[in-house]
Amino acid sequence: MKQLLVIICLIVLLIARFFHYFTNLQQPFEGKKVKIEHTFLSETKKTTTGQGFFVDGVYVLLPRFPEYQYSQSIVVEGTISQAKSKKSSTSAGTEQSEVRVLRNEGTDDQFWILKNPKVTRGKDSFLKPLLSVSSFIRQSTAGSYNRTLDAQKAALLMGMVFGIKEGMSDKFEDQLTNSGVLHVVAASGSNVALVASFTLSLLLLFLRRQVAIGCLFVILILYALISGLDPSIVRATLMGGIAFSAQLFGRQTFSYLALSFTAIVMLLIDPALITNVGFQLSFMATLGILILKPILDIKLKKIHFPTFKDDVTTTFSAQILTIPIISYHFQTFAPISFLSNLLILWTIPILMLLGGVAALLSLIHPLLSAPFLYLSFPLLSYFEYIVGLTALNPVDVTRLPLVLIAGYYCIVGAVLLKTR
Repeated sequence: MKQLLVIICLIVLLIARFFHYFTNLQQPFEGKKVKIEHTFLSETKKTTTGQGFFVDGVYVLLPRFPEYQYSQSIVVEGTISQAKSKKSSTSAGTEQSEVRVLRNEGTDDQFWILKNPKVTRGKDSFLKPLLSVSSFIRQSTAGSYNRTLDAQKAALLMGMVFGIKEGMSDKFEDQLTNSGVLHVVAASGSNVALVASFTLSLLLLFLRRQVAIGCLFVILILYALISGLDPSIVRATLMGGIAFSAQLFGRQTFSYLALSFTAIVMLLIDPALITNVGFQLSFMATLGILILKPILDIKLKKIHFPTFKDDVTTTFSAQILTIPIISYHFQTFAPISFLSNLLILWTIPILMLLGGVAALLSLIHPLLSAPFLYLSFPLLSYFEYIVGLTALNPVDVTRLPLVLIAGYYCIVGAVLLKTR
């Protein structure tokens, strides 16, 4: 009861925070001069004509060189312009490859762009020492992967282990999108859940349960740092980590409260997250797994293949609550996604384990990681084959009205209440 009261108080506080934030929010407009300070917590989006990044709802487009690296701080000054629909071949002088980046980010049909601004060096972030350490680990791991595997397999494994998509070709990224498995190489709750499960299983061999869970949180924070402190991986670490550890105590009610508490606190800190696609997908996928998966596990208890059953229930649970969000933001739907996920999900824990061990050993000596990377080669080849086989053109859908999306979730909620 006390926990519920805290959540209600936080919701009231959140409503007040939303009201204050959005009533005082200054929207970008054509011809507005801006000065933006930015620290790169992830790599810039490389395109054929330049490199870019999103900040405060504006896509900042810079020349291709010099390349800006993780942990660098810059100040950009320029004039904002409004771009045309991201569905068109070009927009505001933006090349097709850049439009593809915008589409994958799930931006609105009309977006704001800051082209070729004046760039000066910014002040170093207070996180600079930690970011330097994580940058070293990222570079060491990427170097080890690239020495043993070809570029595409190395980029695929980096995406699976750390949610980093650097070095991945546009063609292969489009195939991942069309087959409905792009989430595998993106920072998500599934990455965090797998890291947590492997880590906890290992820690429980040597430590008591409570101590092991305490250590787990420290390791998850370290994982977020190594992954680049990208906002989506931070959200996934907080939401997935807390919900996962709560499940370990066997207290489902606490899982829901922990997830709600985490989401509310993040929105209090940054109300703009409510419109962020990554936040919405991360929250709804985690909620789907918490609510739907236990029910589906009971319904499918007669299936005698635990791994297959777990893949089915996890995939369906996450997708049933995220389909409306994907359709709304991207206006596409991949019907083949359920099948492609079933075919490749069983490889993810194995590849993450092999890739994670290889990453740790590469810090000692690159040659120590080679055997584990060679073991991952056939699974990576299989993954690429399935993605190529199932990369069918997605179905274009009309952007659903928000009232229909709300109705969809009401129907799902009513079915769940009746089932329980």
